[in-house]
Amino acid sequence: MAMPLERSTEDLRAALSQSAQSGTIGVKGIGGGARAWFLAHLLAETHQPLLAVLPTEEEAERLAADLRFFQTHAKALGIPEAVSRAICLFPPWELLPYESITPDPLLSGARLEALHLLRSDPEPVLFASLKALLPRLLPPDVLEAGTQKVAVGRALRLEEFLAALARSGYRKVPLVSQVGDFSRRGHILDVFTPGQEGPYRIELFGEEVEEIRLFDVDTQRSLARLEEALILPTRELPEDLSPRDLPLRPLSTFRDHLSPDTILLLVEPDQLQRQAERQAEAIRRGHAEEALGSAAGGFPSPWDLYLSPDELWSALGGQWPAIRILLDELGASLPPTRRRRKAPFATLLAWESRSADTLDVRVGPRRPLARVAEKIKSWEQQCRVFLTAPNEGHAARLREILEAYGVERVTYLVGPLSRGFLLEQERTLILTEEEIFGERVHPPSPPKRSRLSRLVSTFHALRAGDYVVHVEHGIAEYLGLQHLQVGGLEGDFLVLRFEGNDRLYVPPDKIDLVQKYAGPEGHRPRLDRLGGKAWERT
Repeated sequence: MAMPLERSTEDLRAALSQSAQSGTIGVKGIGGGARAWFLAHLLAETHQPLLAVLPTEEEAERLAADLRFFQTHAKALGIPEAVSRAICLFPPWELLPYESITPDPLLSGARLEALHLLRSDPEPVLFASLKALLPRLLPPDVLEAGTQKVAVGRALRLEEFLAALARSGYRKVPLVSQVGDFSRRGHILDVFTPGQEGPYRIELFGEEVEEIRLFDVDTQRSLARLEEALILPTRELPEDLSPRDLPLRPLSTFRDHLSPDTILLLVEPDQLQRQAERQAEAIRRGHAEEALGSAAGGFPSPWDLYLSPDELWSALGGQWPAIRILLDELGASLPPTRRRRKAPFATLLAWESRSADTLDVRVGPRRPLARVAEKIKSWEQQCRVFLTAPNEGHAARLREILEAYGVERVTYLVGPLSRGFLLEQERTLILTEEEIFGERVHPPSPPKRSRLSRLVSTFHALRAGDYVVHVEHGIAEYLGLQHLQVGGLEGDFLVLRFEGNDRLYVPPDKIDLVQKYAGPEGHRPRLDRLGGKAWERT
């Protein structure tokens, strides 16, 4: 039965208790930034994984960003600390069904990172658009088998490891720069795996892993030393196959990768239904067009590769083992339970959130700042008021402006929030700076000095025989430029000589790693050993 709402968070707690097992909670009246507020309180009341499904990728990204905002300011807002959870986006493939190309390895890497989080974290929060859930997946055990673990002090059979990287979708490159790259230089192996802020540098002594470091691709500086590293695959599909060529084999659905106690949050169920129908039509059309244009024929059924609408709604509904929550701002898809013989919800909640757009707080010709300030002061007497700004400078300026009009009992929060809102039951008002003053016009940034101009100036400053400092390897002698073809790259390389006459060839795109040595005139510094430890201790 529907519950009258006095205090929304208290009723949410009661609804969760009432729907503890296999119950469905309908919630209406929540939109914009208030959705993340609701979600933050939901996470504070539960200790289970959560999957939030939204109609589009943009909405999924926006809700995830809003939730991170509330995580950051949980203490100031009075949200229990338990809201702090690992948040991950599960992006869709950015290609049409049956398009004859392999999915972007960066996107596949992000999807595999999310699937790994589901296996490794007991309480993850996953955001996905409906489109992201449609492709069938390799079973969890197959993906788990493609994850490799490297640990200091353990043996690493290098050739087998490199072959496994290639099978998992990694690209061999001279220098690692993005997720999915790996390179080998003697006993040093660099691998950029999904889910990390930088690549791993694995140093070997024979077949034993001597050291593992996380490093920055731009500066080459070490970020952290690690005892072990997980190397995730970057490819969801076997070997070099695209979705259209995927052989028929046992595949799984997204639900197979979820823990049985995962809470399901469906945002705007009616829109999800329409989105599912549009995606199903695109899949049918893509299959028909590719099959018609293929002389070979033999295309698998579209529903061998994607979930059909019936399968999708069966996976998202039916006997969901844990709590399922339908979140609908207008409540159009949440019919009154009294009209049904069997109630479709264990609980139906009606929150009362108001968008900031309805509060008349935008400064304009007919609404001067003094009038807006008076409205904010009136709310100060009734509820907690929070104002958000994108950075500390904007927050300080906003405070200065409003305090001049007598607005003093306001808490200023720094960070991005998509939309403000008023929750009367919670006696909470949150407004963004742009909802008061409008969207700011950002002036174009001054042109940055190009890498080429920096490169030219560096060349002019260096002469053969000068001493230089490489930020990763230390002091070396500059021998000049040499035109080389290395690992598929052809061009002029800086040649650096280290101790023992070891040489390092620096490509032009890494020139920023080399600086001219600054020391007393006439002083001849001692050269560092390439790949040695002495430079790291300075």
